[in-house]
Amino acid sequence: MNHSDIEHMAQGFPPSSIGKDHEEVVTYLATTLLAAQQKLDALAAENAALKSNLMFWDAEDPENPYDSPEDIANNCGMDFNTKFEVQVAAKMPNRTYRVSEVSQYDCKIELVSDAIPETPATDACLNSLRAEGVIMFASKQLAAASNLESTTTLERLMLDAEELAGQLRATGGKDGE
Repeated sequence: MNHSDIEHMAQGFPPSSIGKDHEEVVTYLATTLLAAQQKLDALAAENAALKSNLMFWDAEDPENPYDSPEDIANNCGMDFNTKFEVQVAAKMPNRTYRVSEVSQYDCKIELVSDAIPETPATDACLNSLRAEGVIMFASKQLAAASNLESTTTLERLMLDAEELAGQLRATGGKDGE
């Protein structure tokens, strides 16, 4: 069973492979649901980790960071229903730089280690969405030209789009790299 079979069934039609044992369909759907839940759990864990790195500042006194807006309200002795602005930033790990060139009036530096948090589940999710967009675009183009005598160029476009979508889904790189 593949993705198009699931879409077909979601529209209320029986599976295209009539005669399949219902247990096999249930097993496939359960496996697919489990995989989706694991991806969702990974995204939630990354999100929680990123949120735990936030710092907050009282907009009127930006010298001292706080762990939460509640800390600002408590430490500043605010009254009930008092509104206040909070500046938010992420506590990012330090980056290491090295001086790579020195002259009498200038020096150049280079980044040695980049300490930006890794987000592989988020990257995979975004790449999957990008892949879906590529397929949607190519499908729309192919459908729009279906009344042409020759759709060879568009069929090639669809194949290229499917290949690019597969690469996007397979890559672990950020931003579809």
